[in-house]
Amino acid sequence: MLEKDTIKETLFDTLGTGDVAWSQRLGAATYALLFVAADRLLAAGASLVVEANFFRGMEPRFADLPPHRLVQVHCDAPLETIVARYEGRTGSRHQGHLDDQRVDALRDRHASGLNGTLDLTGGLIELDTSAASPEELADDVLHALRTL
Repeated sequence: MLEKDTIKETLFDTLGTGDVAWSQRLGAATYALLFVAADRLLAAGASLVVEANFFRGMEPRFADLPPHRLVQVHCDAPLETIVARYEGRTGSRHQGHLDDQRVDALRDRHASGLNGTLDLTGGLIELDTSAASPEELADDVLHALRTL
């Protein structure tokens, strides 16, 4: 399991925290590291899960990976639910994320459509995370994976 925030928070702890521009630079480095690790693991024949908030436009990075079977799990909710969750996690996540300074950017990104499903070859599971418990969502994913 490769988790974006785990890598980014390790970078914060190693290189320090800063302003929003610094967090974005570390975010770009984090995505690069995710794809390097995924490339190496897939080349070695391993299975993996990569968890991150991928954005439209990142599709070529997936296409460049070694041959793999891909299942995209796209989690969504109404914008106000997403914003409330985002604001609610302030103080509970690593201070380097600067969540409290990025709510407007979250709204802008959502309005732009960048947060939509990616145009990838493979399975697609779309989940409305406001409509079910985490356990129900996990059951939905497992069921969908069995039918792909």
